[in-house]
Amino acid sequence: MQISWFSNSKNALIQSGRPFVKMHGLRNDFVMVDGRKQSYLPSREEIIRICDRHEGIGADELLIVEPPKTLNTYAFVRIINTDGREVEACGNATRCIGWLLLKECRQKEIRIETLGGGF
Repeated sequence: MQISWFSNSKNALIQSGRPFVKMHGLRNDFVMVDGRKQSYLPSREEIIRICDRHEGIGADELLIVEPPKTLNTYAFVRIINTDGREVEACGNATRCIGWLLLKECRQKEIRIETLGGGF
């Protein structure tokens, strides 16, 4: 019997996980996860593992896109540092996720909200 490498099956060598995008801006890199349709609430330990450059994906921050919390906002973005602490804002992260969301919705301008407010 042949064992699949990648699968959601418990018998697979490597379990399929949540899709993500990795981007960089001005030498900062980010792992971005879309949590709008299926919420994503990683533990502090999971965030540390994801951002680890030797055993994880490796990133300066984890970004989680969530449904908007206020009217006239396209998305709410959680920006989480490598130690698991959520921060209010990051310019490079906002540029990267902003570009991705603009491509997604095919608009020239959108409003993104973080803990620091709207941008």
